[in-house]
Amino acid sequence: MKEEKALMILLAILFLTTVAFIFSLIFSKGGILDSLKKERRVEDLKKQVRDLELSNLEKQKRIEMLKNDREYLDSIVKGFGINIKENEYIFRFDDAKRNTLRKTELDNANSLKIMVIVVGLFLFQLGLLIAVSLGVLSKKSGRN
Repeated sequence: MKEEKALMILLAILFLTTVAFIFSLIFSKGGILDSLKKERRVEDLKKQVRDLELSNLEKQKRIEMLKNDREYLDSIVKGFGINIKENEYIFRFDDAKRNTLRKTELDNANSLKIMVIVVGLFLFQLGLLIAVSLGVLSKKSGRN
């Protein structure tokens, strides 16, 4: 009777620690949910980079047209209501807004190592749980 209670307590402890490991695997820092959030953040940042690259290409084309196409330059200047003559220059200085992207550091190698350790511990506990359960069943069937 005492052995059965001890085994039941051991099974309960193994079950609770297994649940704790699963919980930590999912919800802890570096866990599954955290990794998914980081992946979403990386995708958002990649989209921002692509958008900025497209914007930069458009601006580069416009700069080249301003440098090389006198008619385009004149049309832009006339749009501001300014008439310029040959060999006259207009300088315009604007404060450029800078978009800075926060550098994110993802250490996938360490996250993967932690995940492998946690999964290994989970499988070890699951094996212990099965072994203890089989031991209890074999003891019960041996007594009958």
